[in-house]
Formats: sequence, C-alpha cells, structure tokens
Amino acid sequence: GLGRLNEVGETDVVRRRVLRFFTDLVVSFEFDLIGPNQHIILRRLDQEVGNLRLALQSGLDLDGTASVEGVRLASGLWRYWLVRGQLSEGSRWLSRSLNVATGVPVGVRALALNNLGNLALELSQYTKAHACYMQSMELYETIDDNSGMGDELNNLGLLELIQGKFDAARVLLERSLSIRRQIGDTIALPNTLSNLGDIACFEEDYDLSDTYHGEALAIRREIGNKRGIALSLSNLGMVAYLRGDTDGAERWYSEGMEYATEVDDQFGKAGILLGQGKVAVRRGQLKPGMALLTQSLLILRQMGSRRLLADVVDALAAAAAHDKRFQSAARLIGSTSTMREGHQIGITHRSRLEINELLTELHGELGEAGFQSAFESGKRQSLETAVDEAIMLAGAISDAEDLRLAREQAESGVDTSELAAEELGLTPREREVLILLAQGLSDKEIADSLFISPRTAMTHVGNILAKLGVNKRTLAASVAVRKGLVAPATPTAARD
Repeated sequence: GLGRLNEVGETDVVRRRVLRFFTDLVVSFEFDLIGPNQHIILRRLDQEVGNLRLALQSGLDLDGTASVEGVRLASGLWRYWLVRGQLSEGSRWLSRSLNVATGVPVGVRALALNNLGNLALELSQYTKAHACYMQSMELYETIDDNSGMGDELNNLGLLELIQGKFDAARVLLERSLSIRRQIGDTIALPNTLSNLGDIACFEEDYDLSDTYHGEALAIRREIGNKRGIALSLSNLGMVAYLRGDTDGAERWYSEGMEYATEVDDQFGKAGILLGQGKVAVRRGQLKPGMALLTQSLLILRQMGSRRLLADVVDALAAAAAHDKRFQSAARLIGSTSTMREGHQIGITHRSRLEINELLTELHGELGEAGFQSAFESGKRQSLETAVDEAIMLAGAISDAEDLRLAREQAESGVDTSELAAEELGLTPREREVLILLAQGLSDKEIADSLFISPRTAMTHVGNILAKLGVNKRTLAASVAVRKGLVAPATPTAARD
C-alpha cells in the first residue's frame, strides 16, 4: 500500500491526515484521562500505540502545520506515558517535537514545556524540569493565562519539595493554591493540596496533612479521577504509617491499590507497594514485605523513575538490619546516600530520623571501620548494581524466613506436608522421590533407593518439576522446603 501511495505522490497527504486524526483524538481525551472513564481511554490508547508512534514520527518528518500537530500530540500523550511507566519514550518524543516545530502558538508551546517538565521531574532530571517550568511560566505570563501560571507555581513548588526545600516549596504552592481557588480550578486543585499535605507530613504536622489530603481525596472522588483517588489514598496511608497506625495505613493502601490497578497506573502501584511493604516489615512479616518491596523496585527501575527508588532501597536496608545482615544494610544505605546527593532527592524528617537510628545500630554492630568499609563500598556502586543487590537481598531474606517457618513447623510437631502435597497434586511416590531429590540424589541414586528403574525415577522427577513450576532440581528442593514438603537442612549461610 505504501509503495503505491509513493508512486502517486500521496504518502505525505495520508501521513498528515493520520497525524491530524490522532492529534485530535488525543487532545479530545485530555479531561477523560483524569475522569471516571480514564481506564477505558488508557486501554484505547494501548490499542493504538503503534499508530500513535507512526503519527508522532510524521510530526517530526513533515513540515508546516504537521510539526505543530506533532507537538500537540506528543504533549497530549505525556500522562499516558507516565501511567504506563514509559517516561523516557514520552520525553524523547516531546523533546524532539519541540526542537523541530516552528510557528507553535504560545499556549501550545507553554503546555508542551510544562508536560516535558513533568516527565523530566519523574526521571529525576531536575535541572531540565526547572528550565521547562520556568520557560512555560514566562510564556503563560505573556498571554495572562492564570490557570497556566497556577500550574507552573505548583510544579515549581513540587520540584522544591522533592529536593527537601520545604520553605521555598510552601511559598510557591500557597501562591498556586490561591490562584486555583480564585479561578475555581477544581481539576488541578487537588494536586496543590496534595503537595501541601506532603510538606505538612514531612514536618510531622499529621493533622494538617490529613486535612489537605482529605480535601484532595474528596475532590478527586467527586470528579471521578481514579488515578488521583489512588494517589490521595496512598498519601493518607503514608500519614497513618508515620503516626504508627499500621492498621489504618493498610486500609488506605489496600483501597488505593484497587484504584491504581483498575487504571493500571504503574507509578501509583509502585508507591503503594512501597507503603504496603513497609507496613509488613514493621509488623515483622518479612516474607510478604520482601515480595512487596521487590515488586515496587522492579516497576520503578523499568520506569526509570529515581524519585522513589531511594525510599524502597532504604526500606530494604532496614529489613536487612532486622534480619541481622548488617553489612548489606550499610552498603545499601551508602548507595541511597549517593542517589540522593547525585539527584538532589529530598528526604522527610521522619525518614531521616529512621535512617539515623539505623546508622547508629549499624555502627554498633559493625564497628566504625566495618561500617565505613561497607558504607563506602555502597557509595561506589552504580544505581543498577545497588538495585540488583537490593533485589537479591530481598530474595535471601525471604528464603531465610521460609526456612525459619519450616523449622518452627517441624519443631511444633505439626505435619503440613500432606496438605501441601495434596494441593500440588503430588502422588505418594512423587513425595518419596521429592524427599530424596531434596537431599541431592541423582536419578540413579533415587532409583536404587526406591527399587525402581532410572527411567521411572526420571519420569517422576520431571512430573515433580512441572507440578512445582520450576525447571531445575535445586529450585525444586528450595520450593519443597518453603512449602513444608520436606524438612529444611541445617542452614550453612552466614549472616554478613
């Protein structure tokens, strides 16, 4: 089809029509993306993502009004890329579109710069975000756009907030709040309320924080912004957690996860998983805590979002210390120290106190020389290496918790192996084979022990691996111990 269009000189005409169609479509979705049908709109965009990329490329390739359409399209998609966790792609399209476009109306360019700043902020590119917001503010001022100026004051305030500059943030956010209340901008008002709620939370004024976040939640419920509802519920969960109310935090986080899952908001889910993981660890539930924190870390790494990465790694460091893995904890704290210094990531006063308490514990356990060695080692790690170590550490803590629980079951005299075997569909003979497999016996050795042929033993082993959902004998042995199918061996792994 494209070849024929090229022959008759119609290719560019068709590309312009496609670009215009998808630009108009995406722009028409602007308010739907923060309304009650946002999950439907997001799925529609999922279905069209290939065509959207083709249209974006047309905006870069074609001249004239097409380049302006390209900016409008790339700008309108910023929230989609954020929710779907594809920050870098969204930023690339929008940056390139702005660079090549000519004759872009002031309001369109101002909005595009704002949205590019939003993506840069989530990528921890704070210098770029600040430049985008300032340019956008200047453009909005030239056309007396109060709504736009309210947006930039909010975003500049958020930027200061993230970097821990609370006084500067409060001034900007209160100016934004005043403008938004004055013009009745209920769509954007919850964002500023949430940011002011975060400042109050960081300064441990939890009653004021609840007030701000509660008002933001009420507005978001009224307009049906499901992603916004999830974020407000997560914020209230954080306040409850910091108050020491883990039951309340769990309720807020649980409801928030329902909304975040409904719209498949990756960033929102990562934040809630972090909160749920910290609640689990505080309750001493290390295994579910490790699973939740690992999920959060994997999402954030895929997104390229460093804003929450440091908090997740800090939470895993605290869990490591709880499990007496002090060197690992010190190394991870060293890594997050570098993350925050390098990307100017702010930290709450309460989190700073918690880290200081952890540092005191680590100094006491490791001694000054031992602590400094591990801490400096962590500071030298790359971000990727630190995240990989944190994920491996979470797995090790989870495995150790499985062994501890299995030993407790064995010592209590309660045999749960039959129920576990029944749930997995293991036959009595397969259970016998599994016990020997877990001891490290080969197929021939299993056959000799049970007086069966090696071929039959091999068949049993294959069936066991399939039922346990693994592809290696060592993994089968590990799963068998976790599920209480076999007794754990005496642990040989030392704490670091």
